[in-house]
Amino acid sequence: MFRAIDLKSAIAFGLLPGAWTEFDFDCDEGPEATSPDDVKFTLELEIGTKEESWAESFFVLVVTPNTRPGRTPHTRFLALPRYSHAVLKGHLVKALAASQRDSWEESLLELRKRFFWEWEST
Repeated sequence: MFRAIDLKSAIAFGLLPGAWTEFDFDCDEGPEATSPDDVKFTLELEIGTKEESWAESFFVLVVTPNTRPGRTPHTRFLALPRYSHAVLKGHLVKALAASQRDSWEESLLELRKRFFWEWEST
């Protein structure tokens, strides 16, 4: 049965000074980096289905070319050419659309290719 996936919330750890930054991707504008070429932060995404209120946590390290570290088996990267809220939003919209399948289980398999799932063992 088709279940549309939905980004319920997104929180960045390390984008701006302070503990965390919440994103509202329904808006066209959002948090911008002090130095858009030197960005490296963890983004936590709460993703579920549009039909239900629950969500699962996924993580991705957002980086620009100046800050991209080497690969590790437990990290998923979202490499942006230069950081801006609009560019990040565009990449996330495409990633979610590319992960959409007929069931949550099938979508979850695709999401795990792009994002680190909260239940993956480290």
